[in-house]
Amino acid sequence: MVSLKGREQGLIHIAVVDFFSGKIVLRSIVDPGDGVTDWRKAFTGLNKVMLRTQKRKPRKVLRGWEEAREHIFEVATRDTIFMGHALANDLRILRIATDRVIDSMTMMSLAVFGDAKKFPRNWSLKTACKELLDVEVQKTRGPHVALEDALATRELVLQFVRNPEKLAEWGAAIRANLEKMEQAEKAKEEKKMEKRRLRREAKALKTPEQRAFEKADRAGRRAERLRAEAAEKEMKKRKVTESKSKTGAEMAEMAAKSKSARKS
Repeated sequence: MVSLKGREQGLIHIAVVDFFSGKIVLRSIVDPGDGVTDWRKAFTGLNKVMLRTQKRKPRKVLRGWEEAREHIFEVATRDTIFMGHALANDLRILRIATDRVIDSMTMMSLAVFGDAKKFPRNWSLKTACKELLDVEVQKTRGPHVALEDALATRELVLQFVRNPEKLAEWGAAIRANLEKMEQAEKAKEEKKMEKRRLRREAKALKTPEQRAFEKADRAGRRAERLRAEAAEKEMKKRKVTESKSKTGAEMAEMAAKSKSARKS
């Protein structure tokens, strides 16, 4: 995806595979048109100049999401089920409205959080494949490959359908770990609040004389710190001045030697 004006995203690569056969249905570069504000070259592998070069090659470059959608509709029917990881993003960019979807990311979130109205977090395709398939995708730091992502998503959904118990076990383990982390964070926050309470109580028990003494002590330490900083700053300034004077004297001496050498 590239970034467009108005904080929109634009299609730059597309890959579609048949779920049952794994056959490649569509694989192409897509011209996102004008208005690109960020080509995200590290992820897309393309910029304006590189896209122009691709358009001169025999391999066809699709004209925007409209032509990409046309190619999808050539093979899709009313009964087609669309699959993907974070599929809503793809369908939004392609302007496809359908409720016949299977989203591998949603399936994972459901396994962890159940039928929640909003999931606290989601899992990337890279993490999903590593944790549930023990397969590494997007291994290089180079651009993402749309076909690799499509095939990886297919493998995830196949795994979920063939072995739902493994998905359920993974979800239970993640949920237990998240609950453990939440409890630890809660205990940490409670400990912090208890420290604050004890400080407030200790402060309330101090006499006016003690508070005045502590205030004066803090002021004295601050003044001492400021004096030390000022002295250090002055020392650095003096060193710079001495260095400049030394350099000037050396340059004058070199000039005098050069002049003397020319005379001789």
